[in-house]
Amino acid sequence: EQFEVRIRRSSKTRYEAGCKDSECEFQLHAFKMQKGEYWVVRMFLKDHTCNIDGFHARLR
Repeated sequence: EQFEVRIRRSSKTRYEAGCKDSECEFQLHAFKMQKGEYWVVRMFLKDHTCNIDGFHARLR
């Protein structure tokens, strides 16, 4: 299945994304380490709790 993701916050040092369905629990939060080019994932809830068919129906 292909879910739609929205970027909630994005900067040179921080990145937050989630499902376009606000009721879905999918989330990704990451930040860039001060030294180097590495990013650290602080939170990753990989499972979409939304119903992709129901989500698209609400958008119409």
